[in-house]
Amino acid sequence: IDPAPVAMVGVSAAAFDLIEPALRQAIAQTAGGQHSKSISFDTEPNELPLIREGCAMRALIFVDQEIFAPGVQARSGFGGKNVA
Repeated sequence: IDPAPVAMVGVSAAAFDLIEPALRQAIAQTAGGQHSKSISFDTEPNELPLIREGCAMRALIFVDQEIFAPGVQARSGFGGKNVA
């Protein structure tokens, strides 16, 4: 398992210094635990900009797929919709 960056967003980010030791210990006990020290954490106490950016990205994807190029995915073999 490759270590991936992890983001703590919202009120939990303010307490990350208290959460981090137990979180790393729990990760170390998993199948990918050998990478627990390699995982990088980023904290963002204000979740609103991330929510707005995610909503804007999802809205633009919808406009691209459903208004400007409807049916292009189905014809190209890349069917399915992004739901997140």
